[in-house]
Amino acid sequence: EGILCQGRGSAANSLVCYCLHITEVSPEQANLLFGRFLSRERDEPPDIDVDFEH
Repeated sequence: EGILCQGRGSAANSLVCYCLHITEVSPEQANLLFGRFLSRERDEPPDIDVDFEH
């Protein structure tokens, strides 16, 4: 619908967000590490912060 948004947080550049069209950054093409999104070292589940234009 032409609404601008920006993803932030550990999940912003994940393959999940890319496949859901939340972000246009392909983690495979940009060589981003999946461990930042989901790893044993994290004490909490991944977060997705999204900013929408108003």
